[in-house]
Amino acid sequence: MMDLFSDLNDMMAADNIRGEIVLFGGTVFVLVLKTRPRTKDVDAIWEPKETIYKLASLVAKKHGLNPDWLNDGVKGWISSEPEKKIYHQYSNLIIYHADLRYILAMKCLAARQDAYDKDDAKTLIEFLEVESLEECLEILYKYYPKRLIEQKSIYFIEEIFDEIEQT
Repeated sequence: MMDLFSDLNDMMAADNIRGEIVLFGGTVFVLVLKTRPRTKDVDAIWEPKETIYKLASLVAKKHGLNPDWLNDGVKGWISSEPEKKIYHQYSNLIIYHADLRYILAMKCLAARQDAYDKDDAKTLIEFLEVESLEECLEILYKYYPKRLIEQKSIYFIEEIFDEIEQT
């Protein structure tokens, strides 16, 4: 994955373009937390939008990847400007990751049963040393208005804490 970002940076440098990518989802678990061996794509937001999108498609061709290896589908889950931390800085491209509490809130809001959400949320709860259901809900409410939070998210968090207590 870092090779892909490096190639993207080289293309940006050749055109004297500066930009940034903010990572979310599986990529954070692969690169930052190192709790997964791989992810199928890179969920992110970036600027400059069109330029990086075009260059990412060239990187995909070079490496024989799906043209959407870098995708912004995560933007539908973003409630506000996420706090971010620098993960890696190249000459023309800065790679950030969203704050881990923000990602925890996103995972809890989504509460998808057919995705990695539950394992990821559990990993984040343990990594961030979130002590209780109430503390986890506070994190969720910090980033998302209560009116947007479905009951399934509450059940999802309760289920995770039940599992944690059983271990």
